[in-house]
Amino acid sequence: MNVAGDRQILVVDDDASLRNMITRALERQRFNVSSVANGEEAVALFQRNGAQIGLVVLDMAMPGLNGAQTLQALRKLHPELPVLLMSGFFDRATVENLLAGAQCDFIQKPFTFVALREKVHQMLGPSPCRDSLVAEPIAQPV
Repeated sequence: MNVAGDRQILVVDDDASLRNMITRALERQRFNVSSVANGEEAVALFQRNGAQIGLVVLDMAMPGLNGAQTLQALRKLHPELPVLLMSGFFDRATVENLLAGAQCDFIQKPFTFVALREKVHQMLGPSPCRDSLVAEPIAQPV
């Protein structure tokens, strides 16, 4: 069992290689991970399987529904859903406004796998069992 219980982490990013790297990094930490390429897919997946999702890792800059719009749509479905926003380019005021919501945090791209793991653990709670079983991943930019 992982720190999210039996629930999944949903990774939402339009960059396929980055989305896959994040997914693999979280799976190495024994998380159950799903991933989608855009906000529309994230909202549709959440409408079908929202009870199974314990955290969303959400890119801010995507075509179609951007991160802020996707967050707003997800909040309508689940107001307390933990969401980790990520971006390489962002408007500080917009991010600060989004972070004022419940269960929301931010990680600046590029980030290391270690930084990602720490943010996820902060949002979902520690798991001493997992930390003792999983070796530290090499800190590489994501």
